[in-house]
Amino acid sequence: MSAIQRTGKIGRREIVIPNQSDLRVRDFRHFMIESVEAMHESRAMPKAHGINDLELALLVPQNPDSLLAAYVWRNTPWATKLLRAPVLLVHAHTNVVVLEEGAQIPEGCVDARTLINGFSPPTDKWPENWTYALHIGENPIQELFAADGFLDVIPAKREEFKVLTPNNEGRVLMWVEERTFQDPDNRIDYMAAARNRGEKAASKTSNSPTLKGYNELVPVLLRLAETLTIPPGHRHAWEETDRIDLEGAVRRTLRYRGEQEQIRTVKGQNESNWNFLTLAVVIQETSLSERIRGKPEGTGLAVPGSADMTTDVFVLADQVYRAPLLYSVKMG
Repeated sequence: MSAIQRTGKIGRREIVIPNQSDLRVRDFRHFMIESVEAMHESRAMPKAHGINDLELALLVPQNPDSLLAAYVWRNTPWATKLLRAPVLLVHAHTNVVVLEEGAQIPEGCVDARTLINGFSPPTDKWPENWTYALHIGENPIQELFAADGFLDVIPAKREEFKVLTPNNEGRVLMWVEERTFQDPDNRIDYMAAARNRGEKAASKTSNSPTLKGYNELVPVLLRLAETLTIPPGHRHAWEETDRIDLEGAVRRTLRYRGEQEQIRTVKGQNESNWNFLTLAVVIQETSLSERIRGKPEGTGLAVPGSADMTTDVFVLADQVYRAPLLYSVKMG
């Protein structure tokens, strides 16, 4: 079998594939082309935008199921994203306490660089040498305003997910904490039915418990245009209900790019080469308008709505690399 090509062009951009991945350049290109087509079909992505406007990540390099394509057309405190991913791994959005360089990590916090591979501040206006601490404790964050060297707080995101995929084209099974349903925005008439559908779908999905962090979450299956709000600090994840198990995904990927590459399934038959990457497109509304109550004026520095490399903490923290393989040409 020939060596895997580790670099190549996708649109106008050069991609470098992680050494741990068995995917090839054409695999990533195929995924991105399908993602653009899906986003255009959803009518949430303008036809004038395309493959060069997508951000691409491979969250766990060894796992081809962890591909993530994101389209961001606004990155303000009210950011809106389109996402496509076969599996969105369990994670939560965490308040980040910002302190002077060399300051001691306060009680109830951990150094952000120890939990986020490739951690970076939200924008280049925020100095790298400041101390960034993830607030994961139960103590009120207001107590930390008096910490030595305190500068500011980067608030955790509050997200609203809206499903844009018709159920007959792929269903997104979300996994959330029980307390998530107590949020006022989630007290909606259709939520009880969505939870019932989630329970039924989860009973037929054997691979969910094998992914770390799912065992404490409950399933919910939304229909087209239904929404679910994820408050700050709440763990959540999703997977495609039609997705095959992880070992099967790896075997299919190896077959797709391996010695038997002449094996192809005609599009339109019962399965495709990428049926484990079925469509999962949602709108992610991120609002940072509700600032931490009582927070001092702070640095005055702006925070974009999507600061994934600053506030997103994954359960598989040591294995997840959220930094994109490709950044959007427009977003940088």
